[in-house]
Amino acid sequence: MGEIKSSYKRPSKYSQFSEEKKIASRLCNKKWREKHRTHVQNYMRKYKQSEKWLTYRKQYNKLWWQENSEKDKIRHRKWYEGIKCSWNAERRITFRKSREMLFHVLGQHTCVKCGFYDKRALQFDHINGGGTKEHKTTFLNRRIMFYVYYVLHPELAQRTLQVLCANCNMIKRMEKREDTII
Repeated sequence: MGEIKSSYKRPSKYSQFSEEKKIASRLCNKKWREKHRTHVQNYMRKYKQSEKWLTYRKQYNKLWWQENSEKDKIRHRKWYEGIKCSWNAERRITFRKSREMLFHVLGQHTCVKCGFYDKRALQFDHINGGGTKEHKTTFLNRRIMFYVYYVLHPELAQRTLQVLCANCNMIKRMEKREDTII
């Protein structure tokens, strides 16, 4: 495959043919590939595992990134800016739904200790502590994964979680020294 040049463009094998002949040839190739799909897949699978192909792709990708990294970053930023609002809104909705489902799994909509019922201030507490450690190791600090996991495992949720208001939760954490914030 040889050395890859950054501004190199491979000449088309159809450059000397008329446009009609190019189209006819491409259609014929496409039909052949469809008819012999498994043969083509096996060949490509074997070929793409060869050392020759891997070194070529590595060089090609490196040169492509050197030439296009800034353009790609700008393209990604534009894409993200366009989708950010709907993406964040969708995540908020999913978060609220999974939180509501966890309330139903636990069968509690009030604080276990004081009876407070405003859901905006209710929190899920690990009865025996260890929630912070579990979040960091199991859920990688993603609350939504925490909710979905316990919704999918309701028996575990009922054994390990309880609903507390923010005040009762903080008092419990201080009394049992679960936290070293203050």
